[in-house]
Amino acid sequence: MFIRKLRQTMASLLSSVMVATLLAVPSVTSAEEALQPQAAPGKKAVSNVSLDQVKFGDPEYLTAPISGVVGLFDGEAGKEDGHNVMYTTVKGIPPMLNVVDLDDYKVLRTIPMEGGGEVWNHAIAPDGTVYITSSGQLWAYSPVTKTAEKVFTYAGESTFWCLAIDEDGKVYIGTGPGGKILKYDPATKTGYDYGRLVESGQVYVRAIDYSNGYVYAGTSNSRVYRLNVKTGEKVELASSLNEKGYCYDLNIVDDRFVVVRFDTSQKRYIYDIQQGKWLDLVIEKSSSGLQLPRESYNGKIYFPADKKIKTFDVNTFAVEDSGMEYETAFRGANWVEVDDPDLPGKSIVTMNFQGIIVFFNPETKTVKRYPNILPPSATITNKLENGPDGKIYVTGMQASKAAAYDIATNTSTLFPMGQAGAVVPYGNKLYFGVYPGGDVWEYDLSLPADSTNPKKMFIVGNEQDRIGAKAIGGGKIYFGSIATYGALGGAIISFDPDDPNAGSNFEVFRNVVQDQSVISLVYHDGLLYGSTSINGGVASDPVAEEAKLFVWDPVTKQKLREVSLELPGLTNPPAIGGLTIGPDGLLWGGANGYVFAMNPHSMKVVKSFNLNPADNGTGFRWGNFQLQFSKDGILFANLGRKLYAVDPVTFESKYLCDTEAFTLAVDGNLYYSPSYNRTLMNRITIQVTIPEDVDGSGKVDAADVALVARSIGKPVTDSNRSLDVNRDNRINSQDVQLVAKKNSGS
Repeated sequence: MFIRKLRQTMASLLSSVMVATLLAVPSVTSAEEALQPQAAPGKKAVSNVSLDQVKFGDPEYLTAPISGVVGLFDGEAGKEDGHNVMYTTVKGIPPMLNVVDLDDYKVLRTIPMEGGGEVWNHAIAPDGTVYITSSGQLWAYSPVTKTAEKVFTYAGESTFWCLAIDEDGKVYIGTGPGGKILKYDPATKTGYDYGRLVESGQVYVRAIDYSNGYVYAGTSNSRVYRLNVKTGEKVELASSLNEKGYCYDLNIVDDRFVVVRFDTSQKRYIYDIQQGKWLDLVIEKSSSGLQLPRESYNGKIYFPADKKIKTFDVNTFAVEDSGMEYETAFRGANWVEVDDPDLPGKSIVTMNFQGIIVFFNPETKTVKRYPNILPPSATITNKLENGPDGKIYVTGMQASKAAAYDIATNTSTLFPMGQAGAVVPYGNKLYFGVYPGGDVWEYDLSLPADSTNPKKMFIVGNEQDRIGAKAIGGGKIYFGSIATYGALGGAIISFDPDDPNAGSNFEVFRNVVQDQSVISLVYHDGLLYGSTSINGGVASDPVAEEAKLFVWDPVTKQKLREVSLELPGLTNPPAIGGLTIGPDGLLWGGANGYVFAMNPHSMKVVKSFNLNPADNGTGFRWGNFQLQFSKDGILFANLGRKLYAVDPVTFESKYLCDTEAFTLAVDGNLYYSPSYNRTLMNRITIQVTIPEDVDGSGKVDAADVALVARSIGKPVTDSNRSLDVNRDNRINSQDVQLVAKKNSGS
């Protein structure tokens, strides 16, 4: 017993002496160490933790973070059982079709559209059937049976945008990405393909209407076509207008006037079918009127423009103010007569994105709003970002609200926010890049959320529409953007958040890489590193063959370098993204399922591996990349909607889940929105074994220090790899120092 205690005491003393010496003289190395090659600058180990030292919990459902919200695209008023009703569908999974009684103002029924997607348009057939476009599906609701069912799909067309119905009840559908017009005949339950309106490129048919044997269609490349539904003949009508972007709205009124609105210019034009020409008239600042009433009233067409309701006289062609004001779009618009003294005769009824139903009465100039009564649904999540307060901020798709999620209480607090594709924490504020329109918003977390907080700072302009990349450094915030519909050439947006005039002093640098979108940014050592996608705005055709990486100097505001990504087995990647600086000082990113690390000085690839071979880079227009290092140095890489935990030293990986958005929160756990239902938030807990516990005793003590110290200079093998604590492929004094530091509790 005495001998054993003496040996333990001597070992402890030896360990203490060795540790003291190593800590006091860290530059001293053994003869064996001196003979080993030294690690190159920037090539230090990324992580002290190997993947087998990390335990991942099972996915657990937490909440739907953006819930209790109503979001809808349009509605259609009709008659059911003798009552005026509004048909509309609330976004969510599944979307929920609602029938609202406008006379008694109550919800008659809510019907889940199981398997349906985004709902864009409603229209009523002569027999009262309500047709609904839902992603690449056509649904039909019967006012007789009170049921809804999917009745038609078409291979290759993932989006049914819009629809129109003829006098015989046949349904015409505008599609994407093929830009076709399809016909569905409910009598035979068959479809017919009229073919593409534009033969080349990705084009959407965004708006259509029908009149007297012709379908009129507006496309995403600023064209308007007339289609003869019997012969299939197509004639383009709008080239003389010289417009850009989407023809977003198209409505035929009185079977004579084709009223169209272009999204980029916000201009409205009117085509006279009788005269076969465009009227000499341009209506500026036209709010989206997704649908207009099909009939004029007292010789006037009513439409929203410049935050007012204006009229077009069908006889004199004069445009005038109606005396009514309205700040947003018509989401469906129909003439109705209701029993209300404030609304004598006919009134237009429409609704807004939040489900508020609005009546406009031309006789009394009354604008009457009714509060939302639609059952709320959960919003599809878009981005997850850690805030300065430890909460996770969740933005939504086609949303009116975002959420601050408290990980401690599993509760969310909602605040006003559109579809933000980038969120940047700065001080006690958050900055959001919002689609559509390329808006930048500021949210002060020290103040309550209200109508002025968050607030819009500025609109990027310069034909920029989607903000998805972000970086912060040198006292500035940087966003990267994608151009608007039909356009190429993204941009870097730069502003100083501490500048009280940032809303007017921001800068935009377009075409940093010519004709490519900026989809990822990271700031490092005074420089801005970025990567691109060859794809531009929706309905644009790329001209570049491969995505690029670039280096930008924020001081000179010039691009310093532009390089291709050279990896074995990788050719012409359409997108490169997920840029981040690792703990090793390398620039990490992803492309076509590959993860790579580059020297940020030489911009040469140091190492790479194919994490997700199934991801060929074509599954999402601008790529789907997110890379994030944990505090322990494990890389979490989401490529092609598949999230992996990766050992950045050995490239060993573990598949975790399918997702499009995740974050590692302040508690060290993984939070994500699952692909199977993107309205939800799940969690995977992460537990890390202490790497300094080299003998596996469950604690770090003198025995661990002694074990490493006795092995200095020995080659690293599978049996002693745990002794290489800093994972630089050597057992040396640095490893002893790490264990000793942990043993001392520092």
